Order: sequence, then structure tokens, then C-alpha cells
Amino acid sequence: GNINDSVYFAKLAGAGESFELFSSIDIKGLNDLSGAINSPGKTDYMTEAMRSLNQGLYSDAIDACEKELRLRKNDPSMFRVFGQALMGAGKVGQSISAFQAAVHFEPDHAETLLHLGSAYYHAAEPHLAMACHQAAFETMEDAAATLAEASHMHAGYSASSWPDLVKVSAKWVKSQRPRKAAEPDVLNVPDRNDSDKEVPHVGFLFDRACESDDLRYIEPLLLNIDRNRLVVSVYAKETPKDPIPRRLSNLCAHWMDISNSTDSMVVNVMKYHNVDVLIDATVTPSGHRPGIIAARPADHLLNWLAPSSGVFSKLYDQSLSDLGEAASVVAFDSARFPAVKGEAPARSHGYVTFSATCDFSKISPDVVCTWARILRSAPDSRLILGNVDTIPDDIIRRAHELFSAFGAVDRVEFAVLGAKDHSDRLIKQMEFLVASDVFLDTFPTGSGGDVALALWCGLPTITMGGGNSYGQSAGIARAAGMGDWVASNRSGYIKKAISAASAVSDTENGRVTAHESVKSSRLFQPQQWAQSLSDALYDLVKNKA
Repeated sequence: GNINDSVYFAKLAGAGESFELFSSIDIKGLNDLSGAINSPGKTDYMTEAMRSLNQGLYSDAIDACEKELRLRKNDPSMFRVFGQALMGAGKVGQSISAFQAAVHFEPDHAETLLHLGSAYYHAAEPHLAMACHQAAFETMEDAAATLAEASHMHAGYSASSWPDLVKVSAKWVKSQRPRKAAEPDVLNVPDRNDSDKEVPHVGFLFDRACESDDLRYIEPLLLNIDRNRLVVSVYAKETPKDPIPRRLSNLCAHWMDISNSTDSMVVNVMKYHNVDVLIDATVTPSGHRPGIIAARPADHLLNWLAPSSGVFSKLYDQSLSDLGEAASVVAFDSARFPAVKGEAPARSHGYVTFSATCDFSKISPDVVCTWARILRSAPDSRLILGNVDTIPDDIIRRAHELFSAFGAVDRVEFAVLGAKDHSDRLIKQMEFLVASDVFLDTFPTGSGGDVALALWCGLPTITMGGGNSYGQSAGIARAAGMGDWVASNRSGYIKKAISAASAVSDTENGRVTAHESVKSSRLFQPQQWAQSLSDALYDLVKNKA
């Protein structure tokens, strides 16, 4: 009775697949088949796949792709969409196969090579990822996207080196620097004038305007900012049907969806808005826009959440952390988090349970080696690696290989939290954390928001300070009044973890006491943070003026 499915199955028959076809097709479908079968257009499944992918409905996108691929087995664009859907669903191994198929049919397609490199990166295969990014760089006319993704990958693997990336990135950055004599603007954007700069104008560049992502960090600032001292605009990719843009856009001077905008278009709009300070808060490789930063659309360029040691670090004047932790470490609204009750599980279990976020783009051999030493030093202890989404089999296999190499594979478990939405995600994460005794952060790239949540739950949270601003784990711990858990090196990290494990069951109600202490700390005082950041940015602009 479904005309679209009728056409689809008839086309399958025309493509050579044989099965019971016409038993479920009604008269209307039969009358329309002859024209539909001979139509060169794509079926509705391709449209459905693209729509579902754009909306983040990855399971629906996978189903539609599987149907369409039965018709178009040699279409590289379809395999590329299929791979993106599989990546979104956490099926990294299968996505690699899909992207490999796309490369097979279209070897020199830079976008496909980027996707394949990203999949290898998340599968903890850095050298294969580098090879894909190198190939993409050699075939792509616009190198910005390749370099942006490669720079994130390069910064995430401290043990890996890619000299060519550093060289070509430096050359690209040099070529992008604005000339001293400004050329006429293609959009005829007026020059900045002093009369428009009574109140400093700060722009935030985000890669995703999504409730489950990092744009929520700025919400306390927009709610508590003194608009007589600071004006804020947001430039971000919007996610369809997400409540964040609707809720926050009215709090901004300007809100721009940059999903389909080129770098030059965004730069021109920022100049038209007279942005004084541009803060780069992008966190994903695909969302990083170095072309915007290189064009210097504002007098001050600050890096916030991206790796400070990446190949594009020289594009920025400074990091937001240079303004001080009171300004750069985001504060959370305690009303968003449930209360914490109960005691440390070790008091009833008789052994210590460590927890960590299962993000294998951050779990390097150095991290695994360190965690293995901690597990061996704490008798009968175990480590649970949790993830909100499905943990692919190849990631679990890779984890077993690494932990086996360091003699701790029998102490490691995996937990899939299975969150339905952002609210459910928070609850699932808290349930996962309160079932453990000590949280172990990754390094040099920290877990960021997961660290804040672990501290809220009253867990001793072991993290490491360093030059990488991504996640700001050390600053988050210090803002919570838990700076004693911040290590300066690996040996200190191990000592602090062992010390926390040995003391976790000593004090009754210790978890609740720690939770109350963190709750009253600067980390959960958004008004205080908004004031500190506003003052720091105001002084930055006015002092230069």
C-alpha cells in the first residue's frame, strides 16, 4: 500500500534482485510503477537519509542508507553519507568500511579522506588517520578544512608527530594574514568607528548550537552579564529542532547561524557588527574555522576550548586562561544538577572502583600505562570506562589490547549509559559516577565537563595541569576548591590516585561533605563568573584603547 516502497522494490527487481515482489503492491502502485521505475531521479530514501543525518537521527539515516545502497552500489556519495551516519551512531568500525568504499570509487575526494581520517582517529589509529589527512591535504583546493581537522588530531596524540603538518600549517597561516593595506570588502562592510565602541563587543565562535554541547557553557554569562559594560554576540552552527538557539538568541546582540556561511562571509558580518574581541570556543575538528581567525575580524583574538598547543595556536593573541582562572573557568548553575546522597561504594564493596570517560581519542598509551600502575597499586580495584553512546567493538578491542600490554586488562570494564536526551544524559552520567569511588581524568587533554560533574558528585577527581586548555580540567578542579587533586606530572598523578583510593572509605558521609563543599565553591557561582569574565574583557579592550 506504500507507493514509495512499491517503487523501491520494483527498482530492486530491475537492478537484478529476485524475490517475491508484487504480492504486497496495490493497484495504484502498479499503475504508477512504469513511470517511476524509468525515472532517473533519486528515491525518497536518499532524501530521508540526508534529512535524518542533518537532524542527528543516525539510526533512521542508517536504515535509509542501507535501502538506497541496494540500488546504488557504486555511488561514493551514498557511501560517504552512510559512513557519517554510522559514525554518529558510534559504529566506528563499520563507518571505516563505508568510507573505504567511498574512497575506492572516488580516490581523490578530499572530504571523504577527511571523514576516513576522523574515523581512524576515533578508532585510536593515529598513523592511518595522519595518512588520510595528508592525502586530503594534497587533493583539496581549500586547505583550511584539512588543516583544521588534522591540527586537532595532532594535538590529541602527544606521542605522534607529523612534521609536514606543522610546516604546511605555518605556511598557510602566513598566507592568510591580512595585508597592511586592506582591500575593498566584497560585501561593502563599513569600517569600524570609535562611536560604536562605547561598550566592548565580544563575539563567541561555536561549532554547534546544541543543548548537549558546549554552547551551554555561555548561558550563565548571557543570563548574568552587565549589558552596560559588555555586548555579546554568538556565531554558531545551529542544530535543527534544538531549544538552545530559541532560548538564548534574544539574550544576544546578534545571533548568526554559520552552518552554510563561508569564512569570508562570517568575517564580513563580524566586522559589520564591530566585534572587539572574538573568542574561539570551537571544540570539534569539523567545527574549527581557522580561516575566520586568520582574517582577524576583531582587534583581540582569544582561544578558549581548543588545544592551545595546536598548529594554529599562533593565530591567537592569547588564551582566555591568560585572563585568569576566575574569568576563564566556566561556572555551572547548581540548579541544573540533582542533589547527591549516599556513601562511597568502597565502604560496602570492600574494594575501590575507579571511573573514567571512554573517549579513545583521549586515552593514549601513556594514559593507559598510568591507569594500569594505579590499578596494580590498589588491591582488587577495578576501572569502569563509561560512555553515553554505544561503545564500538573495535574500540573495546583496542582498549583490551592496550590494557593487556600493561597487565591490567582483567581490571577493566565498560559501561554504556544509553541516554535518550540531554536531561537523561545528565542523570545517566551521575548514576555512573556515584557508582564509583575515584574519577580519573585523561591527560594532556582533559574531560572538561565530566570533571565538573565528578566533582559535583563528591568524588576525588584526579587530573593533571598543563598547557592544553581543551577541557580546562585543572582549572575546574581548582575553581571547585579541589586543587589538591591536580597533579603536575605522571608520578604525582599516580600518588594522588593511590592516596585517594586508600582514604575513600575512611570517612562516613565523606562524599556528601565533599559535594556540599563543591556546591558552595566558585565553580557553581555563575553570577560571580559572569562578573569576572565581563570585567576581564572590558579591561582588555579599554586598556588597549
